[in-house]
Amino acid sequence: MFPQVTLSAVTREDVQRVAKWLSDKEVNSSWYGLGDDGLPLHIGYSPPHILQAPEGEWKQVFENEDRKIYSIYVQDSEHIGEGQLVIEWPLLEAQLFILIGRKDLWHHHYGTSGLISLLDEAFNTYELHRVWVDVPEYNEHALQM
Repeated sequence: MFPQVTLSAVTREDVQRVAKWLSDKEVNSSWYGLGDDGLPLHIGYSPPHILQAPEGEWKQVFENEDRKIYSIYVQDSEHIGEGQLVIEWPLLEAQLFILIGRKDLWHHHYGTSGLISLLDEAFNTYELHRVWVDVPEYNEHALQM
């Protein structure tokens, strides 16, 4: 049986945790690594930048109809990761991204539970027809999932 997770709106505290997780070499290498500037890459927004952004810019990122960004929580309300759906509305499809930042929870099916929750959102809430992922060949655990 898989652990229970919930998808929630992203808070500034969540983004602070994401930034901290991405500062860990092992976590950011499973996500998107480092940019040319040596800072961890992130999809959809820059955690250090958005933490300083005014409310209008925050809303533009986290209330975007084409990019749904969620914090992943375990049932006892502990933030463990982030998931995103980048939606192409004319095609009714989305690219899916998922990160479990809590390394102590890796290989315990939290990523699978988060993936299932994101797929439920994609197919049941947004009624999309297709969801796809781009998994680097070195991320064997993601490939198995």
